[in-house]
Amino acid sequence: MTTENLPQLPPPPAQVRPSKSRLWPLWLLSLALILALAVLAWLGWQQLQLRDSQLTGLQTMVQQQQRQLEQLDERHQERLGRLDGFQDQVREQVQRLDRQLITTSQQLLNMGAKSRTDWLLAEAEYLLRLANQRLLMERDPAGALAILQAADGVLAETDEVALYPVRRQIAQEVVALESVAELDRTGVFLKLEALSQAVDQLQQRHDEPVKAPVSDATPVDLTDSVGEVASSLWDELKQLIVVRRLDQPAEPLLPPENEFFLRQNLRLMLEQAELALLDKNQAVYEASLAKAAQWVERYFTSPSQGANRAARAFMANLDSLRQVQVDPALPDISESLRILKSLVASIYESQQRSPQAGENGNAS
Repeated sequence: MTTENLPQLPPPPAQVRPSKSRLWPLWLLSLALILALAVLAWLGWQQLQLRDSQLTGLQTMVQQQQRQLEQLDERHQERLGRLDGFQDQVREQVQRLDRQLITTSQQLLNMGAKSRTDWLLAEAEYLLRLANQRLLMERDPAGALAILQAADGVLAETDEVALYPVRRQIAQEVVALESVAELDRTGVFLKLEALSQAVDQLQQRHDEPVKAPVSDATPVDLTDSVGEVASSLWDELKQLIVVRRLDQPAEPLLPPENEFFLRQNLRLMLEQAELALLDKNQAVYEASLAKAAQWVERYFTSPSQGANRAARAFMANLDSLRQVQVDPALPDISESLRILKSLVASIYESQQRSPQAGENGNAS
């Protein structure tokens, strides 16, 4: 059998190729997926960057808070140290006050142990000290006298015979103070003030001519009518005749402006005398009044006795004020205080010796 007689197989089917028009959606979908993946990757990277920045900010904030906490801790420790120091100071003050309280309590107990006589002696010593201070510092004899009498009354309450020398000395000092003349300082001050106000009433002196003295006798041999005519003529002549004395130098008159300053200086002298009166300065008081009297005598008093009565009265008041003793001599009243102090010291020494003697007897 030949090949020609064999049955013929059918040819293989032809392969069908896909068309290009069906592949482009796949490419487009792939591209879209790639773009979406790229966008998602970019967004993820942005989120990571944002989270990193947030973490960095949180770390910075945490560090700042830690530093603030450390500063607060330091301040707290410093305040605690200050409070500890203040507490130590308060504790020391409380301890010191406790010691002072104990000391004061002991002193009060010791003071309570003293007798009434000791208290009276202490009061009398204080009064004598006060009297000496009043007399020496304030120069007030009346006040010192009253205080001395009060001290004598306190000593009289003790009924102690040993105080007889003290009371005798106090009596002598009381008599010495009573002999001091009491000065009306207020009256003298007011008189000086009145003179100061009367300065404006003084008139400056004017040298008046001295008329020639003539006899008023008339001739005996003349008749009465002739005598009257002669007398009238003589009176007229007396008014025309003027006699001036040239044996004394004439004081020049002050101009008005100098007269004003003179009056002001005169007032200042009187005010200075007032201050010296209050200050009890005898030298300044006398010098001020002497200067004022010199100025009044030189510039305001007239040679004639009848003229310028205001200046004469002013001078009389100045002379009377110059006799005032603004700082009288004061007696010494310190002897009674010295005697009392020595007596009190001897009493305390005897009181201290008696307990020691008792302790020595008990020890034996």
